[in-house]
Amino acid sequence: MNLKDNCAICRVPMLRKGVARLLSCRHLFHTNCLQPLNGLNQDHVCPLCRTEVDNTEIIERKSYKKNSSQDRERIVTCANRGHNWTALATTLGINYKTASHWVHSGRPLMLQKGGIKPKVLTEQQIDNITEWVEEDSSITLKQLKDKVLQHFRQIVSISTIGNYLEGRIFTVKGVHRQSVSINPPENKRKRAEYVENLNRYIQQGKQIVWMDETNFNLFCRRTRGRARVGNRAVQHLPAARGPNVHLIGAISAAGVVQMERRRGSFTALLANEWVRRLLEEWQAMGNEIADLVLVSDNAPCHSSLEEAVNGTGATLLRLGPYSPMLNPIENIWSKIKTYAKTHLRVPVVAPPGVVEQRLV
Repeated sequence: MNLKDNCAICRVPMLRKGVARLLSCRHLFHTNCLQPLNGLNQDHVCPLCRTEVDNTEIIERKSYKKNSSQDRERIVTCANRGHNWTALATTLGINYKTASHWVHSGRPLMLQKGGIKPKVLTEQQIDNITEWVEEDSSITLKQLKDKVLQHFRQIVSISTIGNYLEGRIFTVKGVHRQSVSINPPENKRKRAEYVENLNRYIQQGKQIVWMDETNFNLFCRRTRGRARVGNRAVQHLPAARGPNVHLIGAISAAGVVQMERRRGSFTALLANEWVRRLLEEWQAMGNEIADLVLVSDNAPCHSSLEEAVNGTGATLLRLGPYSPMLNPIENIWSKIKTYAKTHLRVPVVAPPGVVEQRLV
């Protein structure tokens, strides 16, 4: 038994109270726990092993010797100068192993124990690191470490840099690639003009219709699957993906105005024919063609829509470049693609022929 164990009588750790040792069997108990038993125990035996007890001794705890930082600094400095640090440690009354640990660590000052440790980098330096990340989102922690060493002359671990970035709410995520031509001042000005024109038409009581086209492939497969450890999750699919399905549609505040799908792409000529049918449908619904404002983007197939709109009384309003967020029909395309892909059949592959995927 040792002082780390619990007392067999009260089950409380023996480090908390006075301890007595039975000299015959060397068992330890709290002194206060043994006193009541001494009056009842006429045979003077150990409560655990029933061995006859000759006498007891009080165990005194040794206080931990704390060495001063000055002693550590003197010994480490002595060792660094090549002098006899062992003799100095003996003179100062410091244990040889303790002094040897100080010398091998090479640190004249003790490390801080507990409390708030000072930051390796200053707040200004951390601000500079966050600026580097904002300039280049794909920069690695290893590259940041090299830049810190180059600019600040400090060696910092990559885990420390990662902790600083997490403290500034920077996380690792998938990189979204964006063209440099998306947000120049000219495009921002065109978006602002579009919003101003749209608000003016709404105040005039015009009816806004947004149109757009999209495409997706019916070649459907899951990107994740299950397999035994060490084996790939393989799904056998046809090599040919087939033509894309193209959709072109128009919506207003009241709902979908017109929608059409076809295999193959939409050309400018086909888009103009569809817009003419849209205008006819708009009039057939009992609406005034002069109240119609048709909003379109700048896709190649929409490049000549003026030929179909001009002279009809309707107004064509162009979106700003790279402005899908300003066209609410984009949300419709997302819903349609999700619905279509969840209702696709799994293709049947029967070599040598290829079975094309179709909607159920």
